[in-house]
Amino acid sequence: MDKQEQQYKDVYAYYGLASYYAQSLDQGVARTLVFLQNFPRDKKQTTTSDESLSVASQLTELLEKLGVSTDQLKTDLEKAEATRNWLVNTYFVDRSIELMNSSGRELMISELEESKEFFAGVAKTVSDIFLATAETYGLSEDSLAELMDQLLQEVNNAEA
Repeated sequence: MDKQEQQYKDVYAYYGLASYYAQSLDQGVARTLVFLQNFPRDKKQTTTSDESLSVASQLTELLEKLGVSTDQLKTDLEKAEATRNWLVNTYFVDRSIELMNSSGRELMISELEESKEFFAGVAKTVSDIFLATAETYGLSEDSLAELMDQLLQEVNNAEA
């Protein structure tokens, strides 16, 4: 395989990785939101004022009600959403010229790697917030894993 073929493969591989990490972040945000909506200390405290808000906006609103600072998280989630939408909807159109030459493909690989790292970092932040919030409800990582196993078993039994 020559260098050009390998670069094309790398571009698509990095695109796949960045897309995967974007989806992982989406799932982490949704999981945290569902947790906050279903394990409330005070039901008023864990409902959002506007159900038409994006999942990320609902999450940050609930976290603010719990006293969690969300300024940087809001910024990061907005950037993540915009980046994900760009990747999914117009990335290859916007990079069609770059895709045609070696230096352009290197640029694409670099920016896709940066996107992947950004998504992973924001996902870690969301996960850390989720775990810290779960601890306030008396749930450890082990008890969360057990709870997840129970939920998965219920889903599997319901499908059977």
